[in-house]
Amino acid sequence: LNLIPSAHTPTGKLLHCVDFLERVSAHFSARFEGQSIDADTLLVMVCQHVVAADIAQLHAEVSFIEDFSRDNQLLSGKEGYALITLKASLHYLDSLDKLPDELYSNFTRR
Repeated sequence: LNLIPSAHTPTGKLLHCVDFLERVSAHFSARFEGQSIDADTLLVMVCQHVVAADIAQLHAEVSFIEDFSRDNQLLSGKEGYALITLKASLHYLDSLDKLPDELYSNFTRR
């Protein structure tokens, strides 16, 4: 997630989003002994990482990807899912007055 700002193209930034989501999913699938993780659980995990990463201008990074991705295929499939999941987590976090405890459960900053 922290690599998104270092990429200079929408495709590069989007690939970092995909890599981030795949790593989060793989890590927690292993942690839950191969059980499937539903979208709601994944969203909470993504929110945890967004909070921990504390990336300045993450909203601008997401807007850059959306505004300058001219290839609609980039915004579909796993790339589109990664972007929508990141956008949903930002939207959820923006709607909060205070971070709920669930964003801190089972999560330690390393």
